[in-house]
Amino acid sequence: MIEKGRKEARVGLESEEEIISLINKNAKFRENLKKGLFTLGFKIKGEISAYKDDVKTDIFIKTYDTVFGVSIKSSTGTSFHQLDRRRLEDWKSLLNMPDDIFDALKKAILRIARDAKACFILPEDRYRISEFLLSNIERIINEIFVKNEQNLKLLMINDKVKGKLYLFKMEDVIRFLMKNASNISFSKKRNNKTW
Repeated sequence: MIEKGRKEARVGLESEEEIISLINKNAKFRENLKKGLFTLGFKIKGEISAYKDDVKTDIFIKTYDTVFGVSIKSSTGTSFHQLDRRRLEDWKSLLNMPDDIFDALKKAILRIARDAKACFILPEDRYRISEFLLSNIERIINEIFVKNEQNLKLLMINDKVKGKLYLFKMEDVIRFLMKNASNISFSKKRNNKTW
C-alpha cells in the first residue's frame, strides 16, 4: 500500500513538472492553453509562463499582469488517486468531527490497510457517516479543492492514458460538486462517494 501511494505521488509530481515544461518550452502548447483560458473567460495579456511553489496549488501560471493557481490531478487509468493527503486527525479537528464518526472512520482505514478486500464502511456506520459528511459537504469540497487559496482558479486533469488535458474553472467545479452532492452512497467496493 505504501509503495502504491509513493507511485501515485510520483505520477502527480511528474505531471506537474511535465505541464510546467510544456508551458515554458512549447510555443504550440502555450498558444493552445491561452485559447483554452480565453474560452473559460480568462483575459490573458502577453506571454504566459509557469512555476511551482510550496502551497496547495500545484503550479502557478503567470501572465503579464496576473498570477493564478492550477490544481493538477493525474489519471493513469489504473488506480484511484486521492484528492487530499491530510491525516484523519486533521479532518477531525477541521470539521469538529464527533468521536464516534472519527472512531468508525479510523477503524475502516485500518481494516482496509490490513485487508484490501475488507468492507470499508460497515453497514451499521453508513447512515451516521453519510449524515455527518452531508452536513459538512460544502466545507469538505472547499477544503479539498481550494483550501482558502484565493489564486487557485483552475483544475487541470491530466489523462495520462489518453494523452489529454482537461481544463476547468475551479469555481465551476465547486459549483457542480455542490449542486450534485445531494447524498452519500456506497459503491460495491464500499468506498464512499458524493455523487
